[in-house]
Amino acid sequence: MVDDINYEEFENLQAVSELLKICSLVDKSSSIIDHIRSFSKKSGFFMKSIDLNKAILNTKSLIGQQLKKNNIEINFELRKNIPKIYGDNISIEQLIVNMILNSKDAIIEKQQENPDLDGNIRISTSHTNGMIKMVIQDNGIGIPDVIKEKIFLKGYKEIKGKKGMGLGLSLVTKIIELYNGKIWVEDRVNGNYTQGSNFIFLIPEEI
Repeated sequence: MVDDINYEEFENLQAVSELLKICSLVDKSSSIIDHIRSFSKKSGFFMKSIDLNKAILNTKSLIGQQLKKNNIEINFELRKNIPKIYGDNISIEQLIVNMILNSKDAIIEKQQENPDLDGNIRISTSHTNGMIKMVIQDNGIGIPDVIKEKIFLKGYKEIKGKKGMGLGLSLVTKIIELYNGKIWVEDRVNGNYTQGSNFIFLIPEEI
């Protein structure tokens, strides 16, 4: 269609612009579909050098629309030029997706109490003493102290309410342990009020 348009006709230039946008979006959609296909068919581990920042950004294309639909904004504070990690790219993305979806559920539950709440998920990375640190924060319902130690156990699926915030955390723990890493959760405190959770990951840098 673009090739058939007469560029000398001024009124057609807007059509050219829109058609080029469509072409770009089709290419992007194709890339996302291919990525989802690989993601859903994953079996076993293929270990290689991984750019953690890139893996984090890849997850936005997978679930960004879900977050937008629920009035949840996701922000990234990714330290440039952090060392790579050695692991399996799809499993790392699965880990991050699980955590984001858990945060989404926690925020939705909080929004039921406070409909005006603007949901926010923040993912940051940094590097210190041979370890890559990733922090996933949300301003959701939070996690009661009495069950913080249980949420990473195999088979533990429901933390609070109907959303089942704990779904997938045993899988996340298994992946992190395979990388000789660590995971724990802390309250996210703003003033005197607890607002959501901080999930903190430490993963060894590639040697």
